[in-house]
Amino acid sequence: MEYIRRIWSEIKEEKIWFVILTCTELVSLFFLWLSGMEQFKVLAGLEVSCLAIIFLYAVIWNVRKEQKKKERFLTFLADPSEENERLAIGGAGNEEQEILREIGAYLRKAYRQADAGRIQEEEYERYVELWAHEVKIPLSLFTLLLENRSEEMSPTVHKKMEHVRLQMQSYVEQMLYYARVKAVNKEYLFEEISLEECCREVLDEYRLYLEEKQILVQLDLKKKIVLSDRKSLCFMLSQLIANSIKYTGYEAEKCPKLKISSGSENNRVCLSVCDNGCGVKPYELRYLFEKGFTGENSQKKSTGMGLYLVRQIGQEIKIEVEAVSVYGKGMEIRLWFPVV
Repeated sequence: MEYIRRIWSEIKEEKIWFVILTCTELVSLFFLWLSGMEQFKVLAGLEVSCLAIIFLYAVIWNVRKEQKKKERFLTFLADPSEENERLAIGGAGNEEQEILREIGAYLRKAYRQADAGRIQEEEYERYVELWAHEVKIPLSLFTLLLENRSEEMSPTVHKKMEHVRLQMQSYVEQMLYYARVKAVNKEYLFEEISLEECCREVLDEYRLYLEEKQILVQLDLKKKIVLSDRKSLCFMLSQLIANSIKYTGYEAEKCPKLKISSGSENNRVCLSVCDNGCGVKPYELRYLFEKGFTGENSQKKSTGMGLYLVRQIGQEIKIEVEAVSVYGKGMEIRLWFPVV
């Protein structure tokens, strides 16, 4: 059916030639008629039939020619090599040949630049990952020193050093996960995870921060098991908890609270991280997960990368991230796990 439509379309495009051939045939038939009625009756039908056959053959031949020309051109666009350019030029006119040569030269240059950019990006990703892993070595030694020599330090110094360690660790992890989000090839290990164990593990990392700010932690974690990547999920939780710690207790008269709870709805498991901090204004909520967004509370030291990475990693491991906030009353981030 498609082939018939192409033939009909070609006939409409070439109708001027059809009219010319028809006029020529009519003139020929007129002279035959003048030469004698007997010859006219014999040859008129034959000439009309021959005209129709010749015209139809020409149309079909042209349709096939244009189809091959189109296929060669599309192949050339997909792979603008010199060989494909030569094949595409083969069925083109002089003006089209010049245009195709310019297109080929431009596309090959663009492909070379894209390949060079991709190589540079891969090298940059490898460098970032290598740098981050190398930084982890002195960071681990720093952690070991704080654990084993804590009695040799004053409580104030130890607390400040622990804050520095946590901050350094957070920035290094952000860098690693940012590189992973931007990487072409990604690896995730999905396994059954206890949400309670995962949350307690992350909370233990921030224990000193929570104690210092006197944040009341409320846990309402039912025994929920989800299928996810453990490291990625722990990173997401660490960013949510760090964000809550940063903005909880923003007003002195409040008793700072952090509530982590889990539940189910429509067979989907939901993990909620809720605080009673300053929250965000309604018009800011839509930009909450944008890269670099810090809102009106940007005077607090923030890179605006934490929640951005939470959303990006959530998309990678199929966790839906939802934010609910009432300005001046707090923020709630919900993680919806997929049904497996």
